Amino acid sequence: MKVKEIFEDIARLKKIDKVPVAFLAAGDFIAWFNDFTNYKDYYFGGYKKKLEAQIKLIKSYPDALFLPGIWADYSTIVEGSAFNCEYSLISLGSPVISKSAISKFEDVEKLKVPDPKRDGLMPKALIELESMVKETPRELKENYNYANGIALSLGTFDIASQILNLNELLLMSYKDKSLVHKLLNIAKEAAKVWLEAQFEVQCNKWLSFIIEDTISFLSPKQFEEFVFPYDNSLISHFRDTLILFHNCDRLEHLLKPLSNLKANIIHFSPELKVKKIKRLRNFALMGGLSPFDTILTGTEEEVIRETKELLKEMEDFYFILSVSGSLPVKMPKENLSYIIKSSIH
Repeated sequence: MKVKEIFEDIARLKKIDKVPVAFLAAGDFIAWFNDFTNYKDYYFGGYKKKLEAQIKLIKSYPDALFLPGIWADYSTIVEGSAFNCEYSLISLGSPVISKSAISKFEDVEKLKVPDPKRDGLMPKALIELESMVKETPRELKENYNYANGIALSLGTFDIASQILNLNELLLMSYKDKSLVHKLLNIAKEAAKVWLEAQFEVQCNKWLSFIIEDTISFLSPKQFEEFVFPYDNSLISHFRDTLILFHNCDRLEHLLKPLSNLKANIIHFSPELKVKKIKRLRNFALMGGLSPFDTILTGTEEEVIRETKELLKEMEDFYFILSVSGSLPVKMPKENLSYIIKSSIH
């Protein structure tokens, strides 16, 4: 079976005798893996550098799926940039949003849904993606769906938290809920048009990758009011694709409302123990390996033992073996091989 077929079978809750392996490979890891001394050269050095670096990682581990794979990587600043958020570049890190688009609640009234062909970094990213699609080797498209139907966006609440500082957004949720809902609706539409634009360039739709990390700060009641209706609407719009919902922070307190989300895959944090995730049996679960412990410092024997223990623990679930969160910079490269080998054998 092709790597993409194993992944999709588990995502669609089919019983197969293989465990797919997939990793979130963010730009800082890819830049480090390729020995960039200044990560700005990876992010803003042109699409050819990104494409070459991404392909080198992908081809080094052919039995794993790296997500988003081949893409115009600007980390998580593209969506915010489309609302005129300011961002900062870091020599040995990913670019980050450094200033919100608005500072006053009432300025929500002035916001508009961005145009991916005109606003912020979106048009630059789309032009780069178009070139990457053309230059991605055919076998990578056919076996993995790289540059062939994979799109990534921040989710509704993460985008809203870039437009308006998270603390201010949480405060506004008590002061003026109507403005919060207006902001969230605009953020949802921004995510929608951004995902659609990426799919359009690739002429295919396979996987929608949605990142929602800031929801961990919310109570279950806040999640049900301010996240669930918007993200579920976004997910429903892309119901003809696989939906991967990512959160690398604490989700334990949100398991009940999260269980009603219409996603296929939940990428979860290592703090979410097996005995706590029974509510999520209607999803494929991706993650489990801590990015902070054994895979960073462990021996081959320790990495394999931890991976096999996790596989044993998750054998009753539809499970995708992965690191919880993105691959950590300075992770010994051979440890990736040990994780993959553990799943095969």
